[in-house]
Amino acid sequence: MRDLKLVVGISSNLFITESYPNASFSDFKKLILNFLKINGTATREDINNLIIPLIIENESVDKKQKRVSNIISKLAYTDKKIENISKSVRYPIWKLSDDTNSSNKD
Repeated sequence: MRDLKLVVGISSNLFITESYPNASFSDFKKLILNFLKINGTATREDINNLIIPLIIENESVDKKQKRVSNIISKLAYTDKKIENISKSVRYPIWKLSDDTNSSNKD
């Protein structure tokens, strides 16, 4: 996250930067994947709390949520890097897919 300039400070006291207007789609995907590596799982609320504050401020809340949805969809259904381990589509719990975990161990 430090490489993406999304956090500042020392390791015992990190702060999320206020905005990251130059963030690309792949930067947000990396951020979600790193979050899942650290925490194991994430709810949609966790991902929203992680990504939405970093999206350009002049966008509406609906656009920001749609952008997060697009990122999650790309990671889950196109790239197949994350999967929903909950039985609920409405309240998903995301984790790294087994393929992603095995490729990171090599």
